[in-house]
Amino acid sequence: MIINDDAKSYSIKQSKLNKNHKEEVIRSDLFELDKETNKLQLNKLEMNYSDELKKRLELNESGELNINLIQSGSDIKSAKIFILNKNKTGGSWKFTTDIVEEFTKYNLLFKYVNNKNCLNNISNKDIIFIQYLWDYDFDINFILNLRKKFGCRIIISLHDFYWLLENTKDLYNKNLHNKTQYCHNKYLINDIRVNHELIRLFENASNILYPSNFVFNIYSKFFQNCNFTFIQRGDFKEEIINNICYKNVTNELKIGILHTITRYKGQTYYNKIFQNIKNINNIKISYIKIIYNENNWLEKLNEFNVHCLIILNEWSETYCWALSKYFFSGLPIIYNKTELTEERISSKKMERFFCIDDINSIESIKTTISNAINFLKQKATNGNIVNLIDDKKLYYDEKWLDLFLKN
Repeated sequence: MIINDDAKSYSIKQSKLNKNHKEEVIRSDLFELDKETNKLQLNKLEMNYSDELKKRLELNESGELNINLIQSGSDIKSAKIFILNKNKTGGSWKFTTDIVEEFTKYNLLFKYVNNKNCLNNISNKDIIFIQYLWDYDFDINFILNLRKKFGCRIIISLHDFYWLLENTKDLYNKNLHNKTQYCHNKYLINDIRVNHELIRLFENASNILYPSNFVFNIYSKFFQNCNFTFIQRGDFKEEIINNICYKNVTNELKIGILHTITRYKGQTYYNKIFQNIKNINNIKISYIKIIYNENNWLEKLNEFNVHCLIILNEWSETYCWALSKYFFSGLPIIYNKTELTEERISSKKMERFFCIDDINSIESIKTTISNAINFLKQKATNGNIVNLIDDKKLYYDEKWLDLFLKN
């Protein structure tokens, strides 16, 4: 975005204070505090914010709660966040585009890096925000020299097991990314050796962002003297699902799939299920691979009258954006156990989740699908309604703003 010279502060929407509700930063452009909130002292308003945000909070004369983006001795207007990511598909691309969309409203300037010339004007106020390093005309040493010369910060986002490499030449080779042993199941290898240059890069990073404890437990074994930071990615809140109405099952169960089917994402298991489970107790089982975009997937579930969703993985994912959409659909979910599904689903404790005990057993899979059918029959309220959600917006942890505003 283009930053106006006179942009000194930015108002953020704030949920109302009450005794049981913690203040949180919510997506919005502007919010006017009501009269009751206006009377509160600033120290009460700021108590649930981090130290970095507390420095920037202020109540103006109109009773608006502002984050002051310009501190004495610094000029946030000239700060830039350089994004290193040439992967224009998948979760990492959605992740970076969502970040840019969300945080440009705070007068932060994001720049995608195509080559090393894009980094010519970097300063000590800037951030190199690394997703992947393939397809660039520079290497780790170039980045570390920028850090040493200009004092810029480095932030690394972990999306898969791309960084667990012994040979750094592989780090820059895009053709290797989709190879299973390169990114997806690398964590299963017992004798992983990580190149010392990668360790040096991680040690020089101000933050290494991890999306799940599963990821942290793997990476922290190899990068021990590093500042790992758990930060919630853009996600949906389970509690905002409203008016859940399950569809009744009569003669057919329609099971939806909202992700690509590759070896990594359960291809072997899906093929076995498609071939062997076509009917359960005289109920036809149909599998619907839904083609959608990020703006219409909920509507597609409604269009195809999907009863429930299934998600299978041969190896654990690190976060899984598709699983977020599954949560948000409100539909029953059939899944197999991995480290990541156990971590994310166990925290929900919802009755609509159905875990397959033995993914290699057709009978076990049939039993799980039967349990989902029985659940739908018991819970069905209106067969013509798929439970779409009132609020489709993502939410972001306030730590994100801390991360980008930190001096």
